[in-house]
Amino acid sequence: MGNRTICRAGLLTLVLAVVMLLGCGSESGIEGDDSIGVELTAHDDGTTTGNGTTTIDVVRSDCEAGDDDDEEEGIDPESSDESYYDTLGKARFTYYNSDQASTIAYIINGYTVEFIPLQSPDGQGGFFTPPYLVNLDQQVLNQIILTPQSNNAERAFILIPIGTKLEYVNKVTAQRKPIQGLYSVRVTFFGRIRTSGDFTLTSTLSLSFGNYDTCGDN
Repeated sequence: MGNRTICRAGLLTLVLAVVMLLGCGSESGIEGDDSIGVELTAHDDGTTTGNGTTTIDVVRSDCEAGDDDDEEEGIDPESSDESYYDTLGKARFTYYNSDQASTIAYIINGYTVEFIPLQSPDGQGGFFTPPYLVNLDQQVLNQIILTPQSNNAERAFILIPIGTKLEYVNKVTAQRKPIQGLYSVRVTFFGRIRTSGDFTLTSTLSLSFGNYDTCGDN
């Protein structure tokens, strides 16, 4: 089947250059089956509100304390865990089968994440390949059951853990590569069809890893 790409107005920005920065997830269904699809967004502020982002902050920057309370407590706003987060994904699942008499149910209960390096600008007119990162395998997702009668659901999940961000920073630093790099982040949801066998459902985001300070947001 073909993949559908959904980008609502104001959802995220699509930028195409020599390298690609794609700001919305491709909505894709099961191979040979158009019954269900998933739309994916990334969120890097500790919540899944709003339209999502294409920029992932991987560096704990040294911020100046923002107010008197912070200064008294010795809190560095971004270096504290209060403003440096796991990147969350928000998945919106839709059952497209219009046959309300259908008894087919899709049960989704897990996911994997693959980090695929993309050619990235090196800041000097050339390009480099970011380092390979450890993928997330067999992550548990709060169970979702999609039927014609219950035909949509939304779930938040960990897309890029803090550990992966630190892995990225350590690797680019060791390899003396630029801190900003592009990745295709591919999420595969898996489960089973109640009346038959297992299935997978995939959506992909292209994201920019870098030092995107959140100090001013505190």
